[in-house]
Amino acid sequence: MGEHLIQILLPLERRGGEAQPRERYGATRDELVERCGGVTIYARAPAEGLWDDGGSVVEDLVVVFEAMDARFSVAWWAAYKRRLAERFEQEEVLVRAIPVSRI
Repeated sequence: MGEHLIQILLPLERRGGEAQPRERYGATRDELVERCGGVTIYARAPAEGLWDDGGSVVEDLVVVFEAMDARFSVAWWAAYKRRLAERFEQEEVLVRAIPVSRI
């Protein structure tokens, strides 16, 4: 399928407002390095996510993980997305896959 840029938005807080344990990010980092050969983590200034949740705007602070996957598989990433949702205690974790061409 070609190389893809994978972007994963991970929440800074758990559902109750507590900070996510750092080990969760470390495990994710290690898995992405193993799968993709590397990862870039945008964690210094958390991104602010806003979305409409049926009439009210919900805000979430996220850390962005990016990796390039030359072995892209929708099935593998769908399963990994479910694992991340469980790990970070979320209903869903946003994972984007964007086809890329290196220059």
